Amino acid sequence: MQVQSTTQIQQNPNKKQNNVGSSIKALVASSLVAPLLYPVNSSILNIMKRKGNLPEDTIDLIHSAGEKALKETGLADKGAEIIYLQKHPKEPRLPRILTMFNLPEQVKNGDNAFCVLKNAVNPLTKEVVFKENAIYMPAKDLSYTLFHEIGHDLNHNFSKLGLVLQKLRMPALKLAGLVALFGAFTKNVKPEEGKNMTKTQKSKNFVRDNAGKLSFAMTIPVLVEEAMATFKGQKLANKYLPKDIAKIVSNCNKVAFLTYLLMAATVALTSYSAVKIKDYFVAKKENKSPAN
Repeated sequence: MQVQSTTQIQQNPNKKQNNVGSSIKALVASSLVAPLLYPVNSSILNIMKRKGNLPEDTIDLIHSAGEKALKETGLADKGAEIIYLQKHPKEPRLPRILTMFNLPEQVKNGDNAFCVLKNAVNPLTKEVVFKENAIYMPAKDLSYTLFHEIGHDLNHNFSKLGLVLQKLRMPALKLAGLVALFGAFTKNVKPEEGKNMTKTQKSKNFVRDNAGKLSFAMTIPVLVEEAMATFKGQKLANKYLPKDIAKIVSNCNKVAFLTYLLMAATVALTSYSAVKIKDYFVAKKENKSPAN
C-alpha cells in the first residue's frame, strides 16, 4: 500500500506538469494564427492604398469637405480636428510589420488613420499626446477614410449606442482572448460512470465546444460600431462631395471593412485552434498512457 501511495504521489505532479505543458503548446501554436493571416491583411492594405491613390485635386477636395463636415455637424465645437501626418523626406520608412503597434508610424506610412476617443496622456510628463476627438490622417494616402473616421467621432459625441459600443470594444476583445486561454488551459469534462455532469461542467464543455463562435460573437460590438461609422461617414460624403467622388469613398470603405472582418475571423480561429490543439495533445498523451 505504501509503495502504491508513493507511486501515485510521484505520478500526480507529472500529470499536472504534462497538462500545463500541453496547454502552453496549444496556446503558442494557436497564437500563430495571426501571423499566418498577416499576408492576407497586408494584401487588403495594399488594395486600400491602390484605391486611395487619387489625384491631388481629389484629395484636396475630400480634405476640404471633411473640414466642412466637422463644422456643420458640430464636431468642431467638441474640439474635433483633422491632423495630417507625413514622414520627413530623410526619415526612413519602417517595414509594415514593425509598425503593427505604432499607430503614428502607420499613419505616416499611409497604412492607417484613426480617431482618438479619449485623451492619451504621457505617464511621465502628463502631456496630452493624442487629443480626444482628433482625427489622425496620412497627408495623401487613404484620404477616403476621412469620412469613416468622422463617423467614429459622430458615434462618440452624438450617439448613445455608438458610445456604448466604443466602450465595449476593448473589454469584448479581451474577453475573446480569454476564451482562447480558457480553451488552452482546460479540457472537456467526461461524465463519471453513473453520474450526471454538473451545470458548471456542462458550461465548461459548452465554452470549449463553441470557443470559435463565442469569440467571434464578442467582436460583434466592434463590427457594428465600425459599420455605423462607415454608414454615417458615407452620408456626409454623399452630402459634401460630388457624386463620382462619393462613390469612390463608398467603394474604398467597403474594402477597408474587410480588415475588421479579418480581425474577427482571426480572433475566432485563434480560440478554435487553442481548443483543438489542446484536445490533440490530451488525446495523444492518453493514448500513450499505460492501461490501469
